[in-house]
Formats: sequence, C-alpha cells, structure tokens
Amino acid sequence: MRTPTNVRTRSLIVFLLAHATAIAQPANFGSADDPSETASGTVWRRSINADVRGGLSLIGPDWRAATGVTVEYRGMDLSARFNGTFRGGISGAYDPDINGAYDLLRLVEFVRLTPSPRGFYLRAGPTNRFRLGTGHVANFFSSETVWDDRTVGLEAMWPGPMFDVRVFSDDVRMNRVMGGRLSVRPLFWAKEENARSLEIGAAYVTDRRQFGGEPLITAYTFDLRFTAASVGEVIIQPFATVSAYRDAGAGFGLGGEMLSDNFIDVARFRLRFALYVSDDGFIPGYVGSLYRVNNPSARIIKSEDFSGTDPIDALVGLRLQDAERGTSFETELRVLFFDQFEFWYSFRRHFGGAPLSEYHLRLFFQTGRLSAQVSQDRGGLKSFFTLFNDVGDQTTLQLRTDYHVARGFWLFVRAIYSYERAEQQADGVDRFVVQRRFEPYTGLRFRF
Repeated sequence: MRTPTNVRTRSLIVFLLAHATAIAQPANFGSADDPSETASGTVWRRSINADVRGGLSLIGPDWRAATGVTVEYRGMDLSARFNGTFRGGISGAYDPDINGAYDLLRLVEFVRLTPSPRGFYLRAGPTNRFRLGTGHVANFFSSETVWDDRTVGLEAMWPGPMFDVRVFSDDVRMNRVMGGRLSVRPLFWAKEENARSLEIGAAYVTDRRQFGGEPLITAYTFDLRFTAASVGEVIIQPFATVSAYRDAGAGFGLGGEMLSDNFIDVARFRLRFALYVSDDGFIPGYVGSLYRVNNPSARIIKSEDFSGTDPIDALVGLRLQDAERGTSFETELRVLFFDQFEFWYSFRRHFGGAPLSEYHLRLFFQTGRLSAQVSQDRGGLKSFFTLFNDVGDQTTLQLRTDYHVARGFWLFVRAIYSYERAEQQADGVDRFVVQRRFEPYTGLRFRF
C-alpha cells in the first residue's frame, strides 16, 4: 500500500517534470528561435564545418588584406560558431582586432544549449534581435551596434506550465544592460485552454553603467495576455502592457497576435498589431537596436545627413528625457519555415512631434548552395515612406552570404553598417559616428 509520503513524492516529481517542458508556443525571447543558430534536434544529424578564407577588407576609406577562420558545430542539443579575422595593410594590423583581451571572447558568435525545443534554453554570444516580453522596453536590442566593441552576452530561459523565468545580460561581465522577466499562469491547472493560457508577467531592465551617480536607466514592465480564440493550429492572443522608467516617463499598450507554432506542418508565423500611448519621457522599445549609441551617456554625430545649415557638432537621436507624449502603432509579421527561411518585419509608426518611427527586418534563407542573412534596423523615421530615403545616421545593417562555387570552394561576403567610437566630450558623453565595412572572401569549407 502506498504511503501518503510516496504519493506526495510522485506528485512532486510529475509536477517538476511538467515544468521542464514548455508551453504550446515557441518563446519570443532573444535568439531562442533564430533559424541560423538552432541545433539539429536529432542524434544522427551532427556536423562540424571549418571555413578558411582570405580576401579584402574595406573599413571606412581603407583597404586591407584579411584572412579568417570560422568553425561551426551543430549537434542534437548544442550548437556553436566561432569566428576570427585578422586584417592588415601597409599601415599595420587593424588595431580593434587585437587591442584587448576581450577580443578573444569576441571569437564567440554563439554557443547555445537547448535540451528540448520547448524547454530550458541557454545562450552565450552577441545578439541583434533581443526582445523581452512584449518589447515595450527592450525590443530588437543589439550588442553589435558598435561592431568593434560588440559584447558577448547571456540569455537563459526556463519555461513551464505554471511560470516562466527569463534573464539576460548583454555582457558576461554583468556590468551593462541586463534584466529579466517572471511570468505566472495562475490558472495553469484549468481544463479550458483559454483560462489555462492566462499569463501575467513582470519584467525589469537596467543599465548598470553609472551616469551622474545612478544607473543609466531602470525600467519596470507589467503585462498580461491570454488566448481568446483558437482555430486548429492558429490562436489569437490579446495583450496589455504598462511600463515606467524610474527617472523618466511611463506608457501603456494594447495589442494582439495571431500566431501558429506549426501551421500545416511547414511553418510558424506571427501577425501582430499594437497601439502604444506614451507620456513625456517614454519611448516604446527605447532599449533597442540603437541604444548602444543613443542613451544618457552616448550620442550619434550627424554625418550622413549633415547639411550646410547644421552646426559642426550636430547630433541625431532623441534623449529619453526629451521625449514628449505621443502615440505609436506597431505592425509586425514573422514567417519561419523552420530552419530554411525566415522573414521578420516590424514597423512602429509614431504619431507626434519627433521622428521616432522605427523599422526592423530579419531575413534568412538557405539552400544546398547558398545561405544568406540580412538584418536591418532604422530609427528616427517620420513615416513609412521615409524608409525609401537614404539610410542616414540612425541605421544598422548586416549582410552575410555563403555561396558554394564548386567542390570545397566557397565565396563569402560580409557587409556591415554600424558605428565606431569617435570621441568623448568633457560632459562624459561618448560620441559615435557611422562606420561602413565590406569584406569579400574566397576560401575552403571542410566538413567533418
């Protein structure tokens, strides 16, 4: 006869095992669902690729010779990529490649552990697609905006039927942007799916760097979502969110998503609409793709859009404390054909006096001979139609293509539109300016 203790023990084990599995939908968290990084998911699909390449590197106005090595591993639960490049010319080596011990850590593009596609997740590496919760504060956050100073961060997630825990830091030294989110499903035991899906979340984001004796920013977010309807594999989830900065303003948002984890067995998709209302001193998604160069201790020097009427020290971008109240409408579409194709488009139209509209694009596809990856982020837009203007001073862009020419011979192209540190003023605020780089390579790929 079973004792009450044994029954309780078995019940506890079942409960803990249930927490090791994820909820029905894949996590919209950092790079957890990035098709260019995911592990194979099967025991028999393990691979190691090593690329040895040489070519040219154009950074700003200077051409250099360049050589590099990339090693990539894909296993059942673990995937990783390491990449190093050495550049040199008539004036010597390119200093940012070898000017500090942290450059060794920058060899890591990613190392990720995903024991279950719907369970625990851990990743180390730079990121350019990080979103926390609804994205009301941290949305498309990037640690690669200043490419030569990119940082290697951490993301971790433990989802379960009753609660989710998600934490992140943009630097393994834990001295910059970091935060986390805890969400609870108070009705996880309910039989009705709509009731069981009710999720209440609380998030915290801070930048631990000091400015004026205080952290650069500290923000708090509370959000709520639930499944309102479902048709087959497609569900509709409305959500509400409210956020506030400790020394700035607050805002709230209402929206909804129509999404499917497995649409007709070939794809995932998410269609999202949201309306945000912001008070003075609040910008939706402020901790975003340009945060590294536009924050209380950093500004962008106007160079690409510079005109004769601008002062020589003109800056672009809006400081958080200078933002005025306004309304924004967000449209987003993401389609993912698992590990073959991704299209992720997001545009937030701001209605107000300042040009605060934002655009984000992530595109990835691969075939037997070609793989290509594009990421673009643009800020400081007035409307959708200003997307067709020159890229300007508030843009980041990365292009990565690998083309199989013949046998083991490959063509590699890397193009990056980012920023470099220009100077620091007496006020302690860093200045950044646009940096362009274009690097075509040829080389060999070895498979093990």
